[in-house]
Amino acid sequence: MSNEKRAIDDLVNVLDYEVESALHMELPYWNYLATGAGDGQGVIQNSRIWDSYKILPRILRGISHPDLSVNVLGRIWEHPIGLAPVASHGLYDLNGEITTQEGSQNCGSTLQLSTHSTFGIEDFSKSTNYPWWFQLYIHRNRSVTSDLLERAIVGGAEAIVLTVDTPVAGYRDLDRRTISNASARLTPGQPDSQYPNLVGLERYSDERPRHMKVLDPVLDPSIHWKDLEWLVSTSRVPVIVKGITHPDDAQLALKCGVQGLIVSNHGGRNLDGAVTAAEQIRIIRDKIGDKPLLLTDGGIRRGSDIFKAIALGANAVLVGRPYIWGLSLYGAKGVQRVVEILRTELETTMILSGTRSTSDISFDYLA
Repeated sequence: MSNEKRAIDDLVNVLDYEVESALHMELPYWNYLATGAGDGQGVIQNSRIWDSYKILPRILRGISHPDLSVNVLGRIWEHPIGLAPVASHGLYDLNGEITTQEGSQNCGSTLQLSTHSTFGIEDFSKSTNYPWWFQLYIHRNRSVTSDLLERAIVGGAEAIVLTVDTPVAGYRDLDRRTISNASARLTPGQPDSQYPNLVGLERYSDERPRHMKVLDPVLDPSIHWKDLEWLVSTSRVPVIVKGITHPDDAQLALKCGVQGLIVSNHGGRNLDGAVTAAEQIRIIRDKIGDKPLLLTDGGIRRGSDIFKAIALGANAVLVGRPYIWGLSLYGAKGVQRVVEILRTELETTMILSGTRSTSDISFDYLA
C-alpha cells in the first residue's frame, strides 16, 4: 500500500480512481468492494457489456448546452446519476456516509443509504437537509424491518429501496480469503460484525464451518411477493425495488404497487453467471411500458455508458464502486469529482450524438 496519493486533478477518468484507490486501501476492504461472486465473471461482464452497444450519432444539430435533467419521483435531478447503496462507508472515510452525503449534495446526486451503514439512521439524518433514500432488506424478524422503515421515514428518507435479490449473500471467494483478518469488524457477512442500525438484532445461528455456510445471519431467505405487498402497504413514502432482471418479475413488482424498479444484478456480487442489467433494460422497458420509473446499475464507468443505459430505456443510473473509490481517496471532494467526471462525459456524448436532452435519448441512437 502506497501512502502518497496523486493530486486529484491528475485523475481524469473514473478508472484512474479505481487504480489509485487500489494502491491506498487496506486489502480486506478493497477485496470486499471489488469482489464478485464465484469467478467474478459477473463483475467483468457488467463493465464489458456496455461496449457491445454502439452509439449512432446525428450531426449538425446545433447543440451546445444539452439538458441533463431527469424527473425522478416528482423531483428534478440535475443529471441522471445517483449513488447506489454500499455498506460501511466508514471503512473508506472517517465520517463515512456523512462525508458521502456532503459530496452527493455538492454534485447534485441522491445517495441511497445502506441498512449496513457505518452511521445509524438518526445520526446520518440529523447531519443533512439534502434528499436521500434508504435501502432496506426484509429481515427474519419483520418487526426489525418495520422499525427500520419507520426510522428512515421519520428521519426524512425520500424513498425506500428494497433489495430483493439477496435472500442469501453470494459465495465471494476474496471475502472468504481475507475479510476475517480485517482490522475493523464493521464488515458485512461476519458473525461478530455490528451495525448501528441493527444493534441487538437476533441472529440466525449457523454452526457449520465457514466454507459450508450459506444462510445469512439476519436476512430472510423465504421472502415472497406477499412481503413486498406488505412493505408497500406499510410505507408512507415510495418504495423502489432493487434487483430486478426478469421482465415478468418487473411486472409483478409493479402490480404490488412499487413506484419504480432498479434493474440490477447486485454488481455481480451474488449470482455469478447471471445476466447483466444492461442486457435486460430494453426487455424490461418493453414489458412495462414507458411510464414506470426505471433505474439501473452495474459496471457504469463512462458517461457514454449512461447515455446507452438511457437509450435502452432507463430514466437514470446508479453508480456504486466508483464513488467509493473517490471517497476513499479524497473524501467528499472525491465523491463529487467522480460524479462530475461522469456528468461531463455524458454531456460531451450528448453533444456529439446530437441529443438536446435526456428525454431525446432513445434506442434510435444505438446501432
